[in-house]
Amino acid sequence: MKNNFLFLFFAILWSLGMEAQPPAPASPIPQHEATDVSVSPVLSWSVVNWNPTCRYDVYLGLSPSPPLKFENLKDPQVLVTGLLADVKYYWYVIVYDSGYRQAFSPLWSFTTRKNPVLPLINHEYTYYPNESILTYNVVGNLDAGENGPNAIWDFSNLTVASNYQEIKYLNPSATPFVGGFPMSNVALKDELNQYHYFRYSNDGIQKLGIGTGVSSTIYTNPETIITYPFIYDSEFNDTYTGIGGNTNRSGVSYGTADAYGTLLLPGGNVLRDILRVKTESAYFDYYEGLVKGTSITSYTWYQSGSKEPVFKFEITTLSQNGTPYLNTKKAWMTKTATSSPNDLELNNKTSILNPVKDKIQILGLENYEQYRFFIYSMNAILVNSGQASPRIDVSEISSGMYIIELRNKKNEVIFRSKFIIQ
Repeated sequence: MKNNFLFLFFAILWSLGMEAQPPAPASPIPQHEATDVSVSPVLSWSVVNWNPTCRYDVYLGLSPSPPLKFENLKDPQVLVTGLLADVKYYWYVIVYDSGYRQAFSPLWSFTTRKNPVLPLINHEYTYYPNESILTYNVVGNLDAGENGPNAIWDFSNLTVASNYQEIKYLNPSATPFVGGFPMSNVALKDELNQYHYFRYSNDGIQKLGIGTGVSSTIYTNPETIITYPFIYDSEFNDTYTGIGGNTNRSGVSYGTADAYGTLLLPGGNVLRDILRVKTESAYFDYYEGLVKGTSITSYTWYQSGSKEPVFKFEITTLSQNGTPYLNTKKAWMTKTATSSPNDLELNNKTSILNPVKDKIQILGLENYEQYRFFIYSMNAILVNSGQASPRIDVSEISSGMYIIELRNKKNEVIFRSKFIIQ
């Protein structure tokens, strides 16, 4: 009788322990057997009746028995970097509760994209006479950010001026200094009323000199602005010389496509697969015993399919006889880049109620089952995802500004909007 009682007692304890076992992780992002996945993906999963005391171990590798990659994670997601392109990866998750009971997810897999879809800058990105770019000045805590692959540049907190400027490319024959630049086929007038003369070709862009006031500086050895084609890790080095009046100029220039990644712009736009080109130019003007130096470092961000650069940041330092006396920073973004993140819409009636408290309410969307939602923080980290519905629960997400995307079954983004959780 006593043995029966003990058996029943331990059977009850065992059954209670089984009932308390945490549910297995499910609903992986990327989805099982997904293809064309980023080489720096955010892996995420869901757990029914999620408990904040749970912890997660993630196993990830190239074989169906992957090694431990991350352990003791507090959140059901993790950013992975440094994956190989065009490779199939296997992964699974183990969840632990406070009683060290555990549950295993199924074995999942995904295949990374072959190569980032990055711009290849060539003569098609060149501007010719009578073409122009509309730009908006950007102010704030300006910093060029990181270089290398899969960079994230967060300019979302910068302020955009309400008025735009027009950068207009001119026919040299319509400018006052054309006589000194017979090989120029494009001219540009800047905000200081200086005329810059260029030679555009299928091989790149060369600067032939500059005209200002009543004189001009003619480059006897032209300055290389860029060479074509230009892709990630491309670079060029050049030296140039010029003569103008009583001034002799000598300079060096260097350029490289030093980074690609994700660009977060003021206004909420998040642009992915962006190529950044860094150029450095330093020249010295020698006249009347003085040496005046000018150093310009510029960063320009390009997007595939857009002739206009989307963002530019420039640092200029002036010196005299080796002593710097002025340092300036300026940035601008093009009118194309200032378009609202709401321009990706299913139709004119699709919208969300903003701000949000506990749930995102999507208006004007039909056939919800055809779409999945993805919520990103303003630094492009995936916060939540799942099946779209009229009201999406965000009660577990911290207050702040976020971006929601809706994607169809082909994983195409068909709606994007910035929203605020109060």
